[in-house]
Amino acid sequence: MSIVFLAHGKSIAKTTAQDTEQKYLAIQKFLKNAHPKFQSVKGEPGITEVGTANSDVNVLPDGEVLFLTARLQQRLKLEGIIFAQSRNNKIAVSLKDFVQVLLFPININLEEGFAEGWYIRENKTFSLDLNSRIAKTDQGEFEISDDVFVEDEDVFVPINELQEWINFEIRPRIAAQEILIIPSQLLPLQEKLERKKKNRIAAKAPKPKLPTTDFPKKFIGVPVVDITSNLSLNRDGDTGVQTKRYNSNITARGDFAHGTLTARTQYTKDEGLRRVQATYKQESKNPDLLGPLNSRRYEIGDVTTARLPLGNNAEQDLGFRITNKDPLNNLTSPTSRISGTTLPEWDVELFRGNQFLGLQTVDENGFFNFENVNLFSQDNDFRLIFYGPQGEIREEIVSVPVDTKRIANSSGVYDVSVTLEDEQTYLADRSSRNEDSGSLNINALYERPIGAKSAASFGFYSDQANETRNYVGQLGFSTAINNTLLNFNFASDDELETNAKLTTRRSFGDHDVNTTTNYI
Repeated sequence: MSIVFLAHGKSIAKTTAQDTEQKYLAIQKFLKNAHPKFQSVKGEPGITEVGTANSDVNVLPDGEVLFLTARLQQRLKLEGIIFAQSRNNKIAVSLKDFVQVLLFPININLEEGFAEGWYIRENKTFSLDLNSRIAKTDQGEFEISDDVFVEDEDVFVPINELQEWINFEIRPRIAAQEILIIPSQLLPLQEKLERKKKNRIAAKAPKPKLPTTDFPKKFIGVPVVDITSNLSLNRDGDTGVQTKRYNSNITARGDFAHGTLTARTQYTKDEGLRRVQATYKQESKNPDLLGPLNSRRYEIGDVTTARLPLGNNAEQDLGFRITNKDPLNNLTSPTSRISGTTLPEWDVELFRGNQFLGLQTVDENGFFNFENVNLFSQDNDFRLIFYGPQGEIREEIVSVPVDTKRIANSSGVYDVSVTLEDEQTYLADRSSRNEDSGSLNINALYERPIGAKSAASFGFYSDQANETRNYVGQLGFSTAINNTLLNFNFASDDELETNAKLTTRRSFGDHDVNTTTNYI
């Protein structure tokens, strides 16, 4: 077998701008003489499209091989090469390369003679049974033709059949050594690019109507495991040599010791076990945990630090956190933090109802954090929408109501975390650590109602920067006047540097008005 190069051994991809038109005419004449089935050359000068209207048409002799660069519309290049062969006047592509380049979670098991998984969305299933010669997708059931063949531990599928199975348009461009792929709907990669434009309109979702329900935790429960893995095979277009890259993220969550134990691990082919994060959490609707501490939630392991109105950003470090804060009550604070953990490299969108508030890509530790989310004197219902790299979609509802009627009945609220900077349960590569890694971070906040619609807060945090210990104290006052929230916070460090902020919030129907004044 030999690799195809047109125009007497020169790749059309290397054609210069000066002689493009001349070589285009030469290629047109060459291809017309090369095969009687070829009737016309379509496309722009320098690019020959084969199979634009009929993917059965093929001007190549049997046995020719191609290494095709995969592209989407708008000339978006995908990572990796798709290997293809010419057989029976058709171009058959490597199924392994196709699913790897497009990041489809389809497992191909040639020993058993099947392929199984999904593409674009989890409801778009894909199965291929080479024994019964049947392919099943969300598009229907198809008989596998004799032109589908197995060779070199791979399955090769003619383009015309693959198009029918998954409802894609696939155009091989032989002269340019490319293959243009036009899916029936946006691929997860394309959706990710669209999300980053921040101009998409969120779909409506109904608000939850049912009250919260307690589900008692077992001493030992069966964990729920979520596994995301990615195996990429990059084939060199000149040598045909394959390079394998593999990584996986595993999240396991289940009942343990009447609480919830969550473990997240990352594994790569080159580094092996890269990191492990583990968190044990107990929580209750009532302040009845840890005896006299009367806490509602405590966490040990890789935790998110407590939030103060001024000065400190959310981090995820190794340590513990304790709070008696009622998640269904907010003491007139004008902002909140919405954070959490999920699988690395996922996208997270935050919405208030249908209003888009922000987009983040989850970091390599699986942590995301939306700081200073505005709250108003009303129900504050938020939606978190998670998008996985292979088309997964998950959704969570977060509610942070501000109910001024409940303030007078509230007792003092505390939130305390003690953590070690940049520490995790297990981290293989510690080269990014600096002189402050492992230092102690303390964050503490106490809030107390004053009267029917007001509250005072007292905060403290201490951390280390450039091997110097910092201490910061905070005072705050919040109140509600005619459904308008007012909040004032003042902070001062051990060198008497100060910072203050005055914030007001008011909602008028569908319109939100807020003003913030900083005093430094």
